[in-house]
Amino acid sequence: MPGHGEIQKTISIHATSPLYSDPRRLSVILRNLISNSIKYRDVGKAKQTISVSVIISEEGTTILFEDNGIGIDAVLLPRVFDMFFVLTKKAMALALDCTS
Repeated sequence: MPGHGEIQKTISIHATSPLYSDPRRLSVILRNLISNSIKYRDVGKAKQTISVSVIISEEGTTILFEDNGIGIDAVLLPRVFDMFFVLTKKAMALALDCTS
């Protein structure tokens, strides 16, 4: 994917128990997050980053995914997990217009 080489990547995994998950679904989720991070990176920043931290314990698993890309306007955040919601440049422009 174009731009992936410009991003500093950090992966941290701390496991005290095995991870029981659907590998196919987990792979799709992580692939989408990484793809979006690359697509929507902030090329204006000198240092572009993606960080994935995984903590696996008997109590459960936490996956923390962070990047320093362009972000999502606060007006659109409540809709991020709506089914079929797709954030487009047009939606971002509309959100910015509504907040000004």
